[in-house]
Amino acid sequence: MECQSPAPSARRRSERVSIAFPIEVAGTDLSGKRFSERTRTAVLSRYGCSLMLHRLLRADQPIFLRRHGINEAAVGRVVAPLAEQREGHLYGIGTRDPCESLWGIRFSSSFYDKLQAAEKLLLIHSLVGSRMRRG
Repeated sequence: MECQSPAPSARRRSERVSIAFPIEVAGTDLSGKRFSERTRTAVLSRYGCSLMLHRLLRADQPIFLRRHGINEAAVGRVVAPLAEQREGHLYGIGTRDPCESLWGIRFSSSFYDKLQAAEKLLLIHSLVGSRMRRG
């Protein structure tokens, strides 16, 4: 039996929500110049967002996100430039840890979370099984 990779949308770590939150983004642009720019999110997820900036950034570049109006911030990275538009450059931003407190939104458990939990259970099961066989 052959295993197939899930569709790209199934590989996402959480669902997407279209919301325009005011946010401040800080970091270093492509020319090495430090910046701080106010913008709005276009789409949110548990692990990041997409947003428009007037600066050129590169993939994997670290950035700092701070949401206006609340005392919440997160460190992220540019996952990829998504599009260039008249208003600026649209970037996909990812965070290592969930940023639900930054958005004030609770996302449901994702396929990715369930897969990680299943992998942990399988690892525990194999470790327990190997210990029982040895001793």
